[in-house]
Amino acid sequence: MTVREGLDDLRITQDNESYFNIWNIAETEFEFYGENFNEPDDKRLKIYFLHKWYCTDSWVGYRAYFLDDVLIAVTYQRGRKFDQEFHYTYKNSSEKLKDYIKSFMVEDREADCNMMTEDFYNQEMDN
Repeated sequence: MTVREGLDDLRITQDNESYFNIWNIAETEFEFYGENFNEPDDKRLKIYFLHKWYCTDSWVGYRAYFLDDVLIAVTYQRGRKFDQEFHYTYKNSSEKLKDYIKSFMVEDREADCNMMTEDFYNQEMDN
């Protein structure tokens, strides 16, 4: 079966849907290392297997990526420890996926820690 034939016969069903690992794609495809992301909850991006097989403890193979119900990419992952290879349908598809992923990026990293304030800086160090 070819990729084209797989797309023609694609089963767009919940049981054929693949998990969207935002952290993995952000790092391996767009080099967003060490970033924090909110879990996507809008379901604009859907991923379906074209052809899959079990490798150790994970499903791998060919996946079709749809953003807003438009096919933007087909990926190939030959084994569990291999990254997905992205093959985009249009030149701007990569940027659309990147922008979508960036929309879940937690920008304000200061909220995760106590920042030095003027009051703290001038605080007496008593026991």
